[in-house]
Amino acid sequence: MEDRQTLNPKEFAYHFVDSIPVENNKERFEANAKNKLVAYLTAYYLAEKFNGMENGILDSARDKKVEDMSLSELMQKVSELSYF
Repeated sequence: MEDRQTLNPKEFAYHFVDSIPVENNKERFEANAKNKLVAYLTAYYLAEKFNGMENGILDSARDKKVEDMSLSELMQKVSELSYF
């Protein structure tokens, strides 16, 4: 069973940055570019972090079924899932 949800970090970051409006002001071009660059990098690394967490959670879920977990183990898994 492969229920992994993975994001393409480049595509996610590009679409995120593309959704941010920018004023057409020559005096703000450099500041706008810096803001978009920071937004791109933030979205890119967030997508990579999500992919890593998704893979780690599913890998560990294969080790032990939910019904076989103790309450503390289950609560730990729930806290990992609610990171975002």
